[in-house]
Amino acid sequence: MSNTAQDSFRRIPLKGKSMWPITAPLIGVIEPTQSLKRGDLATFMNGCGTGVIFHRVTRCMPEGYITRGDTRYHSDGYIPRHAILGRITRIEYKGLGFNLPATGLWAHCQRAAGTTWSWLAPGLRTRVRQLKQRLRER
Repeated sequence: MSNTAQDSFRRIPLKGKSMWPITAPLIGVIEPTQSLKRGDLATFMNGCGTGVIFHRVTRCMPEGYITRGDTRYHSDGYIPRHAILGRITRIEYKGLGFNLPATGLWAHCQRAAGTTWSWLAPGLRTRVRQLKQRLRER
Protein backbone atom coordinates (compact mmCIF):
# COMPACT_ATOMS: atom_id res chain seq x y z
CA MET A 1 0.00 0.00 0.00
CA SER A 2 1.41 3.40 -0.92
CA ASN A 3 1.91 6.11 1.68
CA THR A 4 -0.89 8.19 0.12
CA ALA A 5 -3.33 5.28 0.33
CA GLN A 6 -2.22 4.50 3.88
CA ASP A 7 -2.75 8.12 4.93
CA SER A 8 -6.44 7.94 3.96
CA PHE A 9 -6.94 5.02 6.37
CA ARG A 10 -7.73 5.79 10.01
CA ARG A 11 -6.83 3.70 13.07
CA ILE A 12 -9.18 3.54 16.06
CA PRO A 13 -9.14 1.55 19.29
CA LEU A 14 -11.93 -1.05 19.30
CA LYS A 15 -13.73 -0.61 22.63
CA GLY A 16 -16.92 -1.79 24.28
CA LYS A 17 -18.77 -5.05 24.80
CA SER A 18 -21.17 -4.99 21.86
CA MET A 19 -18.65 -6.58 19.47
CA TRP A 20 -16.90 -8.92 21.90
CA PRO A 21 -14.41 -10.57 21.34
CA ILE A 22 -13.36 -7.99 18.71
CA THR A 23 -12.54 -5.31 21.31
CA ALA A 24 -9.73 -3.59 23.21
CA PRO A 25 -6.81 -3.73 23.21
CA LEU A 26 -7.30 -4.20 19.47
CA ILE A 27 -6.95 -1.47 16.84
CA GLY A 28 -9.24 -1.28 13.80
CA VAL A 29 -8.06 0.17 10.49
CA ILE A 30 -10.88 1.97 8.69
CA GLU A 31 -11.06 2.23 4.90
CA PRO A 32 -13.16 5.27 3.96
CA THR A 33 -16.15 4.01 1.97
CA GLN A 34 -19.93 4.19 2.00
CA SER A 35 -20.39 1.02 -0.05
CA LEU A 36 -20.80 -1.91 2.34
CA LYS A 37 -22.02 -5.51 2.18
CA ARG A 38 -23.92 -7.60 4.69
CA GLY A 39 -21.44 -8.87 7.28
CA ASP A 40 -18.99 -5.96 6.89
CA LEU A 41 -17.82 -4.14 10.03
CA ALA A 42 -19.17 -0.62 9.48
CA THR A 43 -17.96 2.45 11.34
CA PHE A 44 -20.14 5.49 12.00
CA MET A 45 -20.47 8.34 14.50
CA ASN A 46 -22.66 7.80 17.55
CA GLY A 47 -25.87 9.81 17.89
CA CYS A 48 -24.12 12.58 19.85
CA GLY A 49 -21.29 12.84 17.32
CA THR A 50 -18.72 12.31 20.09
CA GLY A 51 -17.48 8.80 19.30
CA VAL A 52 -17.11 6.17 16.62
CA ILE A 53 -19.20 2.99 16.69
CA PHE A 54 -18.25 -0.17 14.81
CA HIS A 55 -21.00 -2.73 14.28
CA ARG A 56 -21.77 -5.44 11.75
CA VAL A 57 -23.99 -4.66 8.75
CA THR A 58 -27.06 -6.92 8.99
CA ARG A 59 -29.09 -5.44 6.14
CA CYS A 60 -28.31 -3.29 3.10
CA MET A 61 -30.92 -0.85 1.81
CA PRO A 62 -30.77 1.59 -1.13
CA GLU A 63 -29.97 4.64 0.98
CA GLY A 64 -28.34 3.11 4.05
CA TYR A 65 -27.82 0.15 6.35
CA ILE A 66 -29.11 -1.62 9.43
CA THR A 67 -26.29 -2.52 11.85
CA ARG A 68 -26.04 -4.37 15.14
CA GLY A 69 -23.34 -5.18 17.65
CA ASP A 70 -22.58 -8.91 17.59
CA THR A 71 -23.55 -9.42 21.24
CA ARG A 72 -26.69 -7.25 21.12
CA TYR A 73 -30.26 -8.43 20.59
CA HIS A 74 -31.48 -5.22 18.92
CA SER A 75 -30.24 -3.34 15.88
CA ASP A 76 -28.98 0.24 15.88
CA GLY A 77 -31.78 1.15 13.51
CA TYR A 78 -31.31 2.76 10.13
CA ILE A 79 -27.88 4.30 9.42
CA PRO A 80 -27.90 6.51 6.29
CA ARG A 81 -25.02 6.11 3.83
CA HIS A 82 -23.76 9.65 4.48
CA ALA A 83 -23.25 8.77 8.18
CA ILE A 84 -20.93 5.83 7.36
CA LEU A 85 -17.25 6.61 7.93
CA GLY A 86 -16.02 3.39 6.35
CA ARG A 87 -15.44 -0.29 6.95
CA ILE A 88 -12.85 -2.00 9.12
CA THR A 89 -10.35 -3.65 6.78
CA ARG A 90 -7.72 -4.73 9.30
CA ILE A 91 -7.53 -5.58 12.99
CA GLU A 92 -4.19 -5.10 14.76
CA TYR A 93 -2.77 -6.19 18.10
CA LYS A 94 0.72 -5.20 19.29
CA GLY A 95 2.03 -4.71 15.77
CA LEU A 96 0.50 -7.89 14.35
CA GLY A 97 -2.42 -7.58 11.98
CA PHE A 98 -5.22 -9.53 10.35
CA ASN A 99 -6.67 -8.24 7.08
CA LEU A 100 -10.41 -8.36 6.39
CA PRO A 101 -10.60 -8.39 2.56
CA ALA A 102 -13.53 -6.78 0.73
CA THR A 103 -13.86 -9.38 -2.03
CA GLY A 104 -13.17 -13.02 -2.75
CA LEU A 105 -13.79 -16.31 -0.99
CA TRP A 106 -12.01 -15.29 2.22
CA ALA A 107 -14.16 -12.14 2.48
CA HIS A 108 -17.31 -14.22 2.04
CA CYS A 109 -16.17 -16.71 4.72
CA GLN A 110 -15.29 -13.90 7.15
CA ARG A 111 -18.69 -12.25 6.68
CA ALA A 112 -20.51 -15.58 7.09
CA ALA A 113 -18.55 -16.41 10.26
CA GLY A 114 -19.19 -12.94 11.68
CA THR A 115 -22.90 -13.10 10.89
CA THR A 116 -23.16 -16.57 12.47
CA TRP A 117 -21.31 -15.32 15.56
CA SER A 118 -23.70 -12.36 15.78
CA TRP A 119 -26.62 -14.84 15.97
CA LEU A 120 -24.95 -16.91 18.71
CA ALA A 121 -23.22 -14.26 20.84
CA PRO A 122 -26.22 -12.59 22.55
CA GLY A 123 -27.44 -15.91 23.96
CA LEU A 124 -23.92 -16.92 24.96
CA ARG A 125 -23.39 -13.59 26.70
CA THR A 126 -26.63 -14.07 28.68
CA ARG A 127 -25.59 -17.60 29.70
CA VAL A 128 -22.14 -16.42 30.85
CA ARG A 129 -23.76 -13.63 32.90
CA GLN A 130 -26.13 -16.16 34.54
CA LEU A 131 -23.24 -18.51 35.33
CA LYS A 132 -21.23 -15.69 36.93
CA GLN A 133 -24.24 -14.74 39.05
CA ARG A 134 -24.67 -18.34 40.26
CA LEU A 135 -20.99 -18.58 41.14
CA ARG A 136 -21.20 -15.35 43.16
CA GLU A 137 -24.20 -16.67 45.09
CA ARG A 138 -22.24 -19.71 46.30
